[in-house]
Amino acid sequence: MGTSTYRTISRRDLLRYSAILGAAATVTATVSACESGPASTGSVGGDGDKDLVTAVIGYGNDQSWDPTQTASAFSMAAINHIYEALVETDPVTREPYPALATALPADPAATTWKFTLRQGAKWHDGQPVTVDDVLFTFQRVLDPEAKPLVGNFFRSWLQEVRKVDDTSVELVFKFPFPDALKRLSIAKIMPKHVFGRPAAGTRPRVARRSAPGRSR
Repeated sequence: MGTSTYRTISRRDLLRYSAILGAAATVTATVSACESGPASTGSVGGDGDKDLVTAVIGYGNDQSWDPTQTASAFSMAAINHIYEALVETDPVTREPYPALATALPADPAATTWKFTLRQGAKWHDGQPVTVDDVLFTFQRVLDPEAKPLVGNFFRSWLQEVRKVDDTSVELVFKFPFPDALKRLSIAKIMPKHVFGRPAAGTRPRVARRSAPGRSR
């Protein structure tokens, strides 16, 4: 006669296994819902590779709307619709393009890059984007005492950012670093005159309020 082996499962193990099964069910439902996604996602639909699935994992909202501090995927998603950097990257190709700057540097291998601000760029309150805003942002990024999260992407190679004139700034590198073009998209330029208040950016969307703890 056969014998059966039983294993006592603790409450902690039961909760853990339940969580794993719940996550698997969520992923399955998400993949099913994505079957009619746009071709540009590179996952399914159109002429895309139907065997490729793109999964996104996000951190919870840490209640910060500071572009230099948040690690929240939810906050970052909103920030990307509100603020701009000197240089941004195409969401599909990841190729850099000038955003608040008028052009990309002529020599990516140089140790100094000059950027001229886009004429007519304004914050949501109507104030113009100025060189002081750029200096303020990078001073915060490089602040050794504040140590903002995004500073980890800049401190090793960026020496300083200085004013050239009323419309231009110069980035000084510690060594040639062509990959800085893509890194710059992380440093969203912030309005010096309203820092600390609800997001005031340069893109079309405006942040009106935040409701922590509410999902809808």
